[in-house]
Amino acid sequence: IEAEFDIRIKEADDVFDMIRPLSAGADLVLFGMRPPLEDESDDSYATAYKILLQNTSGFPAVALVLAGQDIPFYRMYEDT
Repeated sequence: IEAEFDIRIKEADDVFDMIRPLSAGADLVLFGMRPPLEDESDDSYATAYKILLQNTSGFPAVALVLAGQDIPFYRMYEDT
């Protein structure tokens, strides 16, 4: 697979505003997704996920990447 990547230091207050123009011609954009905070409720984490989806709308195809923590993702999708 031939691929190009670009690593940037955060240059703007809104990382999505910084990445949007840089990724305009990309086939795929990878975003790191934070794990739930220790005492964070499922509803709060689901809200953060929905905000992430809103912030990445208009991007080329997006892959949200999360390390292998044991997270019950099905709970986030129950009301979406």
